[in-house]
Amino acid sequence: MPPERNGSAFGRGGELGMAYRIESGDYRQALRIEGGPRDSADVLEAIMEIAEVSREADELLLKFAEAEPKVVEILRAPQSPDKHAEGPRIEDHYRTILSAVILLRDGKLPFEKAVEFLPVAGFRDQWREIEKIAQEHPNLLIAFAFLHDVAKPDTIGFLAGEGSPAVTLGFPDKAADKETEKRKTKAKDAGGDAYDAFKAEQSVRRAELAKKHEELVAAFSSENPGLDPKALQTAFFEKYKISISYRGHAEQAYDGDNLAVVERMTETLGLTDSEKAMLKFAIEQHINPLIKFTRAEPSDYEFFAQKARDAGVDPETAIRVLQSGMLVDGVLGTLKQPEEKTETKKRVDVVNVEPLTNFWLAAEAHPAWVAENKRKAELAAREKEEKDRMDAILVTAGLDSQSLIAAGIVPGKGFKELQQKIVLAVQTGLLGETPGVSEEIRAEIEKRVGSARESESK
Repeated sequence: MPPERNGSAFGRGGELGMAYRIESGDYRQALRIEGGPRDSADVLEAIMEIAEVSREADELLLKFAEAEPKVVEILRAPQSPDKHAEGPRIEDHYRTILSAVILLRDGKLPFEKAVEFLPVAGFRDQWREIEKIAQEHPNLLIAFAFLHDVAKPDTIGFLAGEGSPAVTLGFPDKAADKETEKRKTKAKDAGGDAYDAFKAEQSVRRAELAKKHEELVAAFSSENPGLDPKALQTAFFEKYKISISYRGHAEQAYDGDNLAVVERMTETLGLTDSEKAMLKFAIEQHINPLIKFTRAEPSDYEFFAQKARDAGVDPETAIRVLQSGMLVDGVLGTLKQPEEKTETKKRVDVVNVEPLTNFWLAAEAHPAWVAENKRKAELAAREKEEKDRMDAILVTAGLDSQSLIAAGIVPGKGFKELQQKIVLAVQTGLLGETPGVSEEIRAEIEKRVGSARESESK
């Protein structure tokens, strides 16, 4: 049985607010689910069924919660099922991520097992590369699990959906949120004291809303004592429609006091300097692939390769670490609950594998894309070189546009076509028809074309 949450370091007075414990056997269902694609609840159940990993995951949670007050703050932070349906707190998200890391590290989640409940057929080599990262750098992924969301408590935001009764309780709706973003942009543009004052105001506002949200959840929990944590999370969301987000948390992971937390934890986990650099890259970029890879574009793979080069880390290795983070965090560690349900589908959690598989497909297409871009660049360079050479010949021979105007040709309709014919004449010796050009001027052009061809042949 995993360690009990009651009496742990996770919350005030030894409680995690909505304290609960996961008993051995919870979320453990048979993998053999016949017919149709499995939903993400099955994925979570399959993870827990593959191996008894919850004990080690809980031990890691307890270890770092006792060592780092910021970890306690992270674990206690709430989450909403539209973005994170693993459970009502980030603790639930972290436990699932750590479980995935442990399974990959110990070789208990091989491709042959994963393909049973994830749409990753055809990506055997890519899956094994992630297994290799987990087995050769396990503490790097454990550090990622704990630190990728280190700034979530600092950036937490609450948004009341349409028709939400939470608006009357002071939670912002879309209009109010949009107005706050406008004020943020204005304060940021002003800079200095104005932006500092805005950030201080928003910090107080976040704390007020977080407290109000916690009180609201506690009251709702008291009114619904028979619901387990996930059911409670869902029922609360359905009633109050409060969506929780953490804008900018990836970018702020290494800011302020968070940097000291990162440094202490990476030292405790014994990360090398190279691993620390790859961790920083993976944490700061971990949201971007979800945005970029709605399609498999090799140019987006190059975006991350360049980010890695800019960060001073090997692109190929750093991207594999980033993809490993995507798997344990965004795929195995994140469940989302659609707003609409159907009568035939009771469990509506969903897992999104598409950004990761698109990332893999983009990686496969990247070498050919690089080669094609190189070919196009070389062709463009040759064409420019030839154009520059021809321009120089035309200037020397008095056949450039300014010289033609000086010779009496009026710019206008047909002027560009005449220039093209002159270039062709220099190349072939044939001027072709020149409508609108007097015989005298044509004769002069032919003379100059002859000089240009003579000069080019030398």
